[in-house]
Amino acid sequence: MTKGRLSPREYLLFLLSRREYSEQELRSRLKVRACTSSEIDEALCIIKELDLQSDVRYAGAKARAEGRRKGNRSVRQVLRNKGIATDQINLELAALPPEGDRVLQAVRRFENKLLDAKLKDKVWRFLMARGFSADSIKNGIAHLSRQSTEEA
Repeated sequence: MTKGRLSPREYLLFLLSRREYSEQELRSRLKVRACTSSEIDEALCIIKELDLQSDVRYAGAKARAEGRRKGNRSVRQVLRNKGIATDQINLELAALPPEGDRVLQAVRRFENKLLDAKLKDKVWRFLMARGFSADSIKNGIAHLSRQSTEEA
């Protein structure tokens, strides 16, 4: 069968065979295919009963993947955009390593460089773009500064 002829349930199985999706993402995919709301609800109900889709499982996987390189603010925004409940977002953020540890991982690419004002600005922009808090960024820059001082 071709993708265009799949039933809503079969289409969801096709999508979920490749990666995890949030319920909101699956709903929007089915709406694009012009499925009625009753067809969407029925297909999602079956998929959820079979435990093939879980927002909890999706949120955990997405938070871990995003959290490796991004700050809490960015992870929270990504999960919110995917339709994950606020309570679940808070649980997933609590399960991640502390943001202070993750910011130290992120600044490693700037180690062994002379930390002047230009580089500090660059590091600040780099970390802000990745959703790290100002306190975490200050700690990351302080870490680089200490390391730069030790090397000199």
